[in-house]
Amino acid sequence: MGIKSQYLIDLFEAKFSRPSTMFHGTSSVFLRKILKMGLVPSPSERRWGEESGNWNSPSLESYPGVYFAEEVHRAFSSSFNTVYKFGGNSVIVVASIQQRSGLPDEDSVIKYLDSNTLQNDQVVKNLFLSLFTNDPKYKNDSLVYSQYLKWLDNLSYSLEMDLKHSSDATFQLFRAFVARRFSYYKNIVHYLSPEIENRIPSKEEAERFFRRVFDVFLIKIKRLAVNRNMDKSDHTLRVTGPVTYRGQNRILSIYEDITIEEDRRIGQVVFKVHYGKPMTEFERGYRRVNRSGKIRYV
Repeated sequence: MGIKSQYLIDLFEAKFSRPSTMFHGTSSVFLRKILKMGLVPSPSERRWGEESGNWNSPSLESYPGVYFAEEVHRAFSSSFNTVYKFGGNSVIVVASIQQRSGLPDEDSVIKYLDSNTLQNDQVVKNLFLSLFTNDPKYKNDSLVYSQYLKWLDNLSYSLEMDLKHSSDATFQLFRAFVARRFSYYKNIVHYLSPEIENRIPSKEEAERFFRRVFDVFLIKIKRLAVNRNMDKSDHTLRVTGPVTYRGQNRILSIYEDITIEEDRRIGQVVFKVHYGKPMTEFERGYRRVNRSGKIRYV
């Protein structure tokens, strides 16, 4: 294990060994349910619904779980999107999160999965046929091995960690990424033989396969530490289980932004505290972006 990898593991262990105060943004449409049950992952209430993605970008559909951010402004951004989709007012849930219990936000990893070598349509086609068919005429193990190593080196370098210890999960992710990329092949070229075209999964099938494998990959490398040069405010986390009012992951306070135009004219923002009490972590985080104006709690 290299010095760099050990440094990141030590950093990760130190950072995630204790609960952190984190923030979740949502809409007041879901407030009654949250006050009664806490934050329970629900596929129908995701900020990002089903999105098809495109040939060089996986689907934007939210993964199962509840997303938390270390910075309040990230939670507000999420709440604005949720309000835009469902209506209501912005709501911020402050929670104590044991970060070892969650997964890295997939966005902090997924942007590094692409590789220049996998932008060549012919290479992707040959990789797909070699990986997903049993026909000897399509088998090319040397191509698979060389392209996988290039892709793995690119991913390891981007994430600043050694992925060789997660070789099986990483290779399965490579396979799923190739299958996903090739599923968009029909939209790029129009000269595929019927034999090949019939082997190509639909975009929906490929997305589902990719997402299942990607979640397994994140679980396998739960010690993941993203690039230490990234700003801390980029760090978000996905908790796959409910976050209620007791236990290692628990809600500390809930705020609803009920500011009206009259308040804005006099330079103040009004938050209704539905649970808990005003917290310095919330106000401090809010002030980092909104330095002026008065905060009033009701």
